[in-house]
Order: sequence, then C-alpha cells, then structure tokens
Amino acid sequence: MVVSTTWKTLGAMALGGFVLFSAGMIVIRLKMTELAYDFESIKNEERRLHEEQVKLKAALSEKLSPAKWKSDGFREPEPEQVIAIP
Repeated sequence: MVVSTTWKTLGAMALGGFVLFSAGMIVIRLKMTELAYDFESIKNEERRLHEEQVKLKAALSEKLSPAKWKSDGFREPEPEQVIAIP
C-alpha cells in the first residue's frame, strides 16, 4: 500500500501545527507563571507597606496625644490666656 505524497505532506503539516501549538501553550503557561510570581511579590510589598503605614499612624497618634503633650510640660491654658476671636 502506497501512501500518496499529499497525505504525507498533510501529516507533516498537522504534526508541525501540533508542535507549534504545544510550544505556544508552553510559552503562554510560563508567562502566566511569571506573572503570578510578580503578582505575589507585589502583594507582599503592599502588605509590608500597609504594616508600615499602620505603625507610622500609631507613632503619629502617640506623638499627638494629650498625654504626650502633658509629659512634655504643656498644660491647659489659664482662662486669661484664652483669646476669643469674634
């Protein structure tokens, strides 16, 4: 039984198409994995920055608290020190 050259060519083209498709899918999958790692590192950075922001807000609140002002020697103004602006 002789296989015609048309069928051989068609088979070779199908095999070539399958190989190219598989290679393309591998490249896409690798790119998606790379993007997933990038996304995870960005999320970690966001978490770290959020934690730093919380710490900075706490430090600012401590610096601006009335207890801190009193410990630094500040006190409530006397009635004669208060000036009302109409």
